[in-house]
Amino acid sequence: MRQDTLVAAGPGGVLSISGILPGQYDIWVKHPQSLAGAQPLVTLSAPTTDVTLSALLLGDANDTNVVNIADFSILAAAFGTSSDQPGYDARADFTGDAHVNISDFSILAANFGLNGAPPPAGGTGAPELRVLETLPPELASARLRFLTNNGSVSTRVGAAFSVTLRAGNSTVGGGSVVSLLDGAEAHLTFDPTKLQVDTSIVGGLTPGTTLTTILRSAYDNSAGTIDFAAGTLSAPASGEFTLVTIRFRALASTGSGVTLVQASSAPYYESLLTLDGAAITPSLTPLSVKIR
Repeated sequence: MRQDTLVAAGPGGVLSISGILPGQYDIWVKHPQSLAGAQPLVTLSAPTTDVTLSALLLGDANDTNVVNIADFSILAAAFGTSSDQPGYDARADFTGDAHVNISDFSILAANFGLNGAPPPAGGTGAPELRVLETLPPELASARLRFLTNNGSVSTRVGAAFSVTLRAGNSTVGGGSVVSLLDGAEAHLTFDPTKLQVDTSIVGGLTPGTTLTTILRSAYDNSAGTIDFAAGTLSAPASGEFTLVTIRFRALASTGSGVTLVQASSAPYYESLLTLDGAAITPSLTPLSVKIR
């Protein structure tokens, strides 16, 4: 038995709910600025039942149940403002002190890349990325692309090679304008039986020099994943720039086929480009790697 209930917290974060029939319930709790917490299969049989959940993690400025570069973009747009100033955005004020400053950034950075508990089956309130109907043209024209020779690499087993991932757009014409970005987040997958991020270089990933606030830089050579995110708390980056350079090592021949480095499609792990709180999921042409 389940019941969807909305209730405000009282002092000390205590939620009091009355009038619920005895039975078994899934409890799901979310604040608009936090990741959701959950406690499944709670049995209510006595007049009063106390249930304790872990503290809710803050940083979800846009209420999507994930802390990502879109939340950073909202914070960056309001950074350094107070509630009595233009540009202040309460969504990014995680401390609730009427200021958006380094304390709020610290909270977001600590929880960056995390997602909250999904709503119980049959429940409501599953947040999704909010897409603005009209995007700033400086964001709408932005893109992600691999800087290579015709989008492909040919190499041999055992060899190392570097691939640069670029963000933004410096082309004007055909409806495009020079892009402005305050954040970029890339999630990539690759075949770990054919490629590995080269561990002979510290980190395996070399950040670009344009977006200098690095929020995540990680790879998993067992799973074949790369996760990188960076932004700026000052002026947005104009035009196309290097987001990150990845150094791979070829492990095995691809024969007549190719292995691909491509954007992840896993939930909560979509690549994003942002400006002033708006976000797009850019297309990314896969990188073909032929290993001989």
